[in-house]
Amino acid sequence: MAQKAILIVDDQPGVRTLLSLLCQEEGLMADTAVNGLDAINKIKEVRPKMVVMDVRMPVMDGIAALQWIKKHYSDLPVIIMTAYAEEKSLKIAKETGVVDVWYKPFDIDEVRVKLKELLSQGDQSYG
Repeated sequence: MAQKAILIVDDQPGVRTLLSLLCQEEGLMADTAVNGLDAINKIKEVRPKMVVMDVRMPVMDGIAALQWIKKHYSDLPVIIMTAYAEEKSLKIAKETGVVDVWYKPFDIDEVRVKLKELLSQGDQSYG
């Protein structure tokens, strides 16, 4: 059985490392990107099964990247992470079709459970 790859997108190295290690502990392959533009390039290359992406990042933020992803890969599940309760951004994210919103700081056990649930909902292909 092929491993399910998750793309973790955050400008903070600590968040990328934490979530990557968590994925590895769950037997999942993780790749990382440092901003929305980097994420788009990785999606084209790696074709992940899911994207976990921060909202506030330099170069291209998570909302702009989310809109691009949903336009070109509409079936790719995207989770948005944020440390801020930005109503406008979260409204756009929900209207664009995120599968979940994670608030920082994370509860590690809750993130594990959510990852397993979301990945067990099916092995959809997209593209």
